[in-house]
Amino acid sequence: MSEIKRELNPEEMSRVSGGSSKTIRTRQAAVYTGPGKEYGQAGSLPCGSVVNFTGNVSYNDKDGLSWYQINSPVPGWVTRNDLA
Repeated sequence: MSEIKRELNPEEMSRVSGGSSKTIRTRQAAVYTGPGKEYGQAGSLPCGSVVNFTGNVSYNDKDGLSWYQINSPVPGWVTRNDLA
């Protein structure tokens, strides 16, 4: 059986674990595999992309940034500065 994939709308995202929809506010947000720039890049998201924030936050002493874990549309971590 094949799986059909589509983006979740904000209402559907609110019911996913974490349940907080946020919007990318920077021109292009890099998504990393872990909470820091020393991790590999998982992808990127353009300004205006709606993401689902899982509720996990991590502060990275190496880069001095707070990182928010997202699970949709690209699973990974983005900086707090990237989100509105």
